[in-house]
Amino acid sequence: MKQRCRSPWIGLLSLGTLLTPHGLHAADWFLAPRLTLEAGYEDNRFVMPTALTNTESAAFLRATPALSLHLLAGSGTELSLGASAARTEYLQSGFDTREDAAAYVEWWQTARLLEGGVRLAGGLARDTALPEDDIRWLAATPSLRYTLPAPDWQLTAQARFSWADYDSRLTTDGTLQSDQTWEARPGLRWLPTRDLALWSEFYYENNSSNEGAFNYHGAGVAVGASFWLTPRGQLATSFQWGTRLFPDGTDETGSLAERRDTPLRAEISYTHRLLPWLDLFCSGTWYTTGSDQPVQDVTGWALQAGVTLAQDFELFSSRH
Repeated sequence: MKQRCRSPWIGLLSLGTLLTPHGLHAADWFLAPRLTLEAGYEDNRFVMPTALTNTESAAFLRATPALSLHLLAGSGTELSLGASAARTEYLQSGFDTREDAAAYVEWWQTARLLEGGVRLAGGLARDTALPEDDIRWLAATPSLRYTLPAPDWQLTAQARFSWADYDSRLTTDGTLQSDQTWEARPGLRWLPTRDLALWSEFYYENNSSNEGAFNYHGAGVAVGASFWLTPRGQLATSFQWGTRLFPDGTDETGSLAERRDTPLRAEISYTHRLLPWLDLFCSGTWYTTGSDQPVQDVTGWALQAGVTLAQDFELFSSRH
């Protein structure tokens, strides 16, 4: 019975022993605290339909402290555990604050040409200005990556299974809304040079909700690229296009009507390693739903920039 009262660190170290074929030989443990500070601007703070012409913009400040623990084993095993908490303060009166907290455990295994792993995560979000969006969520994300005989090409595959429970959003029958979503993303990655990576994915998604208006399924494509402009500066961009069908959607009068959206999303970011423990970054996002029911069409953009302070501390190494 005393064994159950051990420190949680001991349990993690025991797990590391099991994951390494020869005990803790050739294994390293690292603790990585991180703090991200950023400022930005949201074009559509309350995610309102464009047709209503009452979208409101807001500037914000955000702080995100995080802590993670990593095991690197000589057998190609990597294990990570971590947690983060973000607080967003909007600078305009009445826009209030948003808080996000999350924790995860991730396992990754490398074996010659095949790499794979899974990430399990959960968290919650609280928004004082949008209480109906307050949620608790869980997600599982398995991933695979296979390097083809031509080493510049890789096949990729990722899936995501998630559950979200809304704290105060009521359905038409008076119960709290709950959604279950799954997504599959097979893709291809090309690395023509050491500095450039190009990728493309096909995706299929499905959302099941106890509120019929939120049931949808859809498919689309995503493409992206990352490029090291300098040894310390990386530029990344992505674009996603697809369709979503809401069989039980509503029209501008609120009547039941099948609805089709064409969501588009574009992102660009730049990160620069100024010091070994200091990164500078900036990014921009633009999105639109492109709905065939104009009252449901949502468009917005956001810009942000900031710094990340991070440092890895080696707890101990048992490499010989």
